Amino acid sequence: MEIVGATDKTITVKSGQTGESIVLSLGDVPRVVDGVSGQPAAAADLKSGDTAAAYYGPAVAQSMPPQSGALVVICNIPQDYQPPHYAQAESVEKAADGGSVKVTIDNGSIIVTINRDTPIFPYLTYCKAAQ
Repeated sequence: MEIVGATDKTITVKSGQTGESIVLSLGDVPRVVDGVSGQPAAAADLKSGDTAAAYYGPAVAQSMPPQSGALVVICNIPQDYQPPHYAQAESVEKAADGGSVKVTIDNGSIIVTINRDTPIFPYLTYCKAAQ
């Protein structure tokens, strides 16, 4: 998506596939993350012409253009780069081998297996690796 307008509290994005626009409310605590590092980015840095991936809730106002609340905006996406996939875990279960867990997302269509040694960094946290 391309950002075609930005204010302190909203961005307007336009789909590269359909050409349709939607206004996304960033809310009081905008969830804007860098597309490469996954770390928080400043909403104030979003500007027209930037490429972003935006995930928003199922409720969309039937206005012109449509409006919705942004769940997360992924910015600073390099050209020819697949941005991270945003999803909410639907279920988490210990695998039969005991050394991993299976996380189901996207209405059960994706199952992610996370091994015991997989580094995990929750949003808005930072872990410095042991020296």
